[in-house]
Amino acid sequence: MSENKFENIKVGDCVLCRKYVSTGGYNKEGFLITAVVEHVTPKQFTVNGNKYRKSDGYQVSSKTYREYVFNKGDNYCGKKITDQTEEMNALIKNVNTLIDINNILCKLKISYNNENLDEILLHVKKINELIK
Repeated sequence: MSENKFENIKVGDCVLCRKYVSTGGYNKEGFLITAVVEHVTPKQFTVNGNKYRKSDGYQVSSKTYREYVFNKGDNYCGKKITDQTEEMNALIKNVNTLIDINNILCKLKISYNNENLDEILLHVKKINELIK
């Protein structure tokens, strides 16, 4: 990364920072999404409450794994950096659909008997609607 990459950054500017989406258990997927710069000092700037160095965009305030922020179009590990908000939202929708299906299946498992076939068919219809 070049020296003083974010030297001219100011409050209100947009950068790309990583946001993680849980996909169940300990699994998660990371996406680079647009975030707004909240505060700027001579050597650092703040995005989503986290501080980053102006020189290279490396996070300096983290209790866990540290991240970089990027400008749109930057190259990192041979790949051009782009906003992945659409991909993230699609994954969130899929995960929520799977959660809904799982909840319906759990209800079926608990309440299944011959007297509630109409209710079971209603749940199957809901699953079909979620999948479409």
